[in-house]
Amino acid sequence: IEIIDNKTNPDTKLMQFYNGIREGKFETDEDAKNYLYPDASDSNAYYKLKHILRERLFNTLFFIDAKSSKHSDIHNAHLNIQKVTSLVQILLTKGLKQNAIYMAKKGLKIAEKYEFTEEQLILARLLRFHDATLSGQQKNFEQYDHMVNDLTELLRCEVKVEGLFFQILSLYVNNKSTKPFVYNKATEYLDVLEAYKPAKPSANWIYHYAMIHVAKFMSVNNYGEALAICDDALAKIQAFGFKHTKSIINMSSQAITCCIQLRLYEKGEKNIMLGLATIPPGMFNWFKYKELHVTLCFHTQRYAKAWDIFNETVSHKKFKQLPESIREVWKIYEAWLHFFREAGKIDVDEKEEVKRFRISRFANEVPIFFKDKRGLNVPILIAQIALLLQQKKYNVVIDRMEAIEKYKDRYLDKTHNFRSNVFIRMLLVIPKVDFRKKLVVEKTGEERLMLDEVSIDLANQSADIEILPYEDIWEVLLEQLD
Repeated sequence: IEIIDNKTNPDTKLMQFYNGIREGKFETDEDAKNYLYPDASDSNAYYKLKHILRERLFNTLFFIDAKSSKHSDIHNAHLNIQKVTSLVQILLTKGLKQNAIYMAKKGLKIAEKYEFTEEQLILARLLRFHDATLSGQQKNFEQYDHMVNDLTELLRCEVKVEGLFFQILSLYVNNKSTKPFVYNKATEYLDVLEAYKPAKPSANWIYHYAMIHVAKFMSVNNYGEALAICDDALAKIQAFGFKHTKSIINMSSQAITCCIQLRLYEKGEKNIMLGLATIPPGMFNWFKYKELHVTLCFHTQRYAKAWDIFNETVSHKKFKQLPESIREVWKIYEAWLHFFREAGKIDVDEKEEVKRFRISRFANEVPIFFKDKRGLNVPILIAQIALLLQQKKYNVVIDRMEAIEKYKDRYLDKTHNFRSNVFIRMLLVIPKVDFRKKLVVEKTGEERLMLDEVSIDLANQSADIEILPYEDIWEVLLEQLD
């Protein structure tokens, strides 16, 4: 069996290719091809080698450590049950029924402990078949028959609730704008799910059902109700006899967002620390928790801490493997951190190499959210203006103001983006009074009071839009004016 292991000759092209990828030497096919076959006139040899490596890596997957200390118990248990289920089916294919039944009974105990519904159903069906056709043990057959019927119904309910949750989730991947219509959609889905409530809800069902509830209230910015649902669901999930890591991490992250909006910063910080202690660095959810941590630091004016988190995150070797929509959020964070660094709010070590930030390239580096006109394009646009004002590029600011005013009128209505609408109006005043600080303060006094009257926790807007409280941005911006 051809695999990749420590005994494979490291001098072969195959291992040079493997090690080059593993060590980050090759990031593209072109990099690898030029290194491995510098004199080749065509690419056939390289792509043949790539095919062989892929096949060997697939073979090697069957020998992964299912008891790694790097992962949670449920993660390792899921790897283990996948191996057991595959092994059982291979044994049956080879006609080794006695061994297959032995492994099926062993695997079923694991699947039951961690509520792996699909694997439970596969193994219970096999054991039911065995007792019905081979062993003739009627009592065992009836036990497994009852189990199969219950699991079939549970799986039906899990698949339904999961699918409806994914319907809602898909709306937010590349668009973070306020979506009040989700309230009605989620309400409709919850009504449908009345016919899909299992007699004994699993942790997986509770999680997806609660997430639809959370989406319902967060869509209309009712963070108090959403937080109460998060707390209730977490209590139910944590009462199970195992740690359902995915549910705990994702429900906690929603709770953190609610805490930020409700200004419950201490509770939010505790949830972040709990999540980061659960997730190994480099996992997808680790990056999401780091994202939430930066947002919390922005809202508590801990800009130096946000700077440290930013550098730790983007320098991680797996950062480049994240979806583009996730990396774009960090590009927006970088713009704001650059703004605060230049404003003297972040002390940078003289020995620390700071990457130059170019405003002119900023919009091109966030193509997905640049199109999200009612969502994350709002902080992108405000960051651009703030940076231009900071650098005293007043002519550029003046040239852009007409377009920004049209943008405000078209996309930032007072119902769903009130605070953003008010803040853009404040920015529009600055060039009208020739960038003079005293006049800016006088002419924006009414709008500044509006921000106090409709604070973040009361505003009817998406939690993703106001990455930084506008009140804090405004104070720093005023410091930049003469």
